[in-house]
Amino acid sequence: MKKLFLIIGVFVLLISSCTIKQEYQFNDDFSGTAISTVDMSMLMGFMQGQMAEGEQMNMKDTLEKSLVAIAEQLKIVGATNIKYSWDNEISLLSISYDFSDIELLNKALSNQNATGDILKGINASHATPSFSNKGKKKVIYHAAKLNKDAIKDVEQMESMKDYYKYELVIKFNKKIKKHSSKNAKLSADGKSISLEGSLFDLFDPELNTDIDFKLQ
Repeated sequence: MKKLFLIIGVFVLLISSCTIKQEYQFNDDFSGTAISTVDMSMLMGFMQGQMAEGEQMNMKDTLEKSLVAIAEQLKIVGATNIKYSWDNEISLLSISYDFSDIELLNKALSNQNATGDILKGINASHATPSFSNKGKKKVIYHAAKLNKDAIKDVEQMESMKDYYKYELVIKFNKKIKKHSSKNAKLSADGKSISLEGSLFDLFDPELNTDIDFKLQ
């Protein structure tokens, strides 16, 4: 299964442009839905110019099988309503699942054989985010502690960081009274925050920080 995550990670790092979005939607009882999406539209353009038709088909087949395998492993961990999709050109990959509580969500994110976290493959230490709560009004997002040394060519990544985009979205049913992130944007309805930037920003300890939420 480790190979599966590396397959996805390698494609994320090699394509000329990529946008990754991770979204967590929480209900009042902290059940909810997790959604991961990778926009790989630029990869298709690269493939057409650099790869033979047979190689393109093999890569598409690998990506399709990867999504199916991840979905099966999420089911084993206890996730429900698992959905995965890709368009005809495999340029937009997505997988989503429902979790009954924060404990199950963390298990899905951290279990090597059952994660829906597309970012898992980019880091040799397999760091993943997690959540915790204190009562019904306090939630903490624990950011993945990524190892910058896991990327061999750091200078090349820094020069290309504008081509790798990342977005984190965390939503609640209740309004957010307060949150600790200096960089996240609060939505107009006050129920969600979004954090956007370069994928390489995830390696910056000043930006890749835990976020404390206090709900109304």
